[in-house]
Amino acid sequence: MSNPEHYVGPWQVKYPNELQEKVKEAVEGFEEFLTLEPDAQDVFTISDRFNGFGVERKMGDGSDASGGSHDVKLNFDTTRAGIESLEAAANSIKGADGKIAQGFIKSIASLAEYAHTAISEVGAVIEERSGTIGFRELAKASAGDAYFRFLHYPAGVAVDSIVGEPHPDNSGFTLHLYESTDGCEWLDSDGKTWHPMPVNEGYATTFASMQTQLVTGGEIDALWHRIIANETTHTVGRIAVVCFVSLKDTPKYDRKSHGRLQEFETGSTYGLDPEQFNNLFVKS
Repeated sequence: MSNPEHYVGPWQVKYPNELQEKVKEAVEGFEEFLTLEPDAQDVFTISDRFNGFGVERKMGDGSDASGGSHDVKLNFDTTRAGIESLEAAANSIKGADGKIAQGFIKSIASLAEYAHTAISEVGAVIEERSGTIGFRELAKASAGDAYFRFLHYPAGVAVDSIVGEPHPDNSGFTLHLYESTDGCEWLDSDGKTWHPMPVNEGYATTFASMQTQLVTGGEIDALWHRIIANETTHTVGRIAVVCFVSLKDTPKYDRKSHGRLQEFETGSTYGLDPEQFNNLFVKS
């Protein structure tokens, strides 16, 4: 388990009014997108056509079609670089459905343009807490490739069931920008206790991921978290918006060699010996 001197936990970063408005617009666009018939949504199904961006459905069955995942959700993923191909797909949809799809993609593009300030601020917090000189500049340099994910957890799942498996994220750090209801929890350094991790209006709830634990030499641990269905999720579903920031020119977690992080023993990366931890990453 983690050395008590290491930081384990989330923190909140207030983001500018302009970004708050862009998040709101993007959420409204996603809500409208979810009203489309599945065949219209599936125009955006992740493929080489979209460079790995678009719609991915997780059915909770651990199948190859779900990427081995036991989550129950729909993901819509993109970066700024993926917007152009997604715009082309939206433009191919006719009528009112096309207008909804076009509006959603436009709102994502606008959100991506305004996220850099909050990303830089998270970098500053990590630099201060870990003593890792230059981390803010690293975060700032990485902002252009930020990865935005819109998530929909459907209604009907059992209350208190796990709809998002426990895991740390494999990027540098994560910003939770919005959630329609709570249910996200983070794992204490004791490896046993789960704490609520709400997203408060006007703030991004942020936490470190695998690359940050690597770069800071374990001063800040990648945070284990999960999603639990509450009564609201059971009744009407749950929507969330997150932003993953992969650190530029930094080794990436080696999933090919070590598998999905969800398959690790929960909390097992907390306080892991730096040499052992380094071995989890792709060698240059």
